[in-house]
Amino acid sequence: MVVNPKGCLRREFLGQAGLSGALVTLGSCGPEVSPNAPPPTGSGPCAIEALAQDHGLMSRILSVYEESARRLDTGGGFKPLALVDAARVMREYIEDCHVRLEEVHLFPRYQHKDARMGLIEVLRNQHQAGRRLTSDILQLDELRLRDDAETRRKLARVLLKAVQMCRPHEAREDTELFPLLRDIVTRSEMESLREDFERERNGRLGSDGFDRYVGTISESEKALEIHDLARFTAE
Repeated sequence: MVVNPKGCLRREFLGQAGLSGALVTLGSCGPEVSPNAPPPTGSGPCAIEALAQDHGLMSRILSVYEESARRLDTGGGFKPLALVDAARVMREYIEDCHVRLEEVHLFPRYQHKDARMGLIEVLRNQHQAGRRLTSDILQLDELRLRDDAETRRKLARVLLKAVQMCRPHEAREDTELFPLLRDIVTRSEMESLREDFERERNGRLGSDGFDRYVGTISESEKALEIHDLARFTAE
């Protein structure tokens, strides 16, 4: 994981970490400060950067879901272990850690300021729906016991439901929710959030948790032959 030696203030950190899609909307992670101000004491990414980084991992999970759904529909080369591993990353990393951090530490700050309450309600509902979909995906026993066309189509529909919900969900958070955070919390609160996130992530997943789960998704991508980024280049 890339560590920015000057903390959350330098915009190029997002590009170095592979988060250029979030760069324009997120900006710096705290209120504007003097260029001569000392850097933050924390060494890890700030709260906004950490959440956006998680969305990059979730996008890769969704690519595994899409490819698995395509193979289920066409009847060719379905890789159940690759799908199970991706769904477990969704459950253990995204839902049990990332989503929990949003619900426990982030959403209440918006509610306290009465900011974007309608959006927060929709996001909470989608979190619950996402947990149900992940449970459905992880229950592959039915497919193992009864591997027929209808069962495969049913699983493919569940996968596509997850993709269709999660992609706009993360996009709204990246473009509407996260950028607003810097306007409703102080710099000290932003640093407190970073510390809370880092402590809970390390406690749940270990200090190398993100890298381990990226490795798991990389293996799923290889199993499905979607690991080569060049193959997605438009002609």
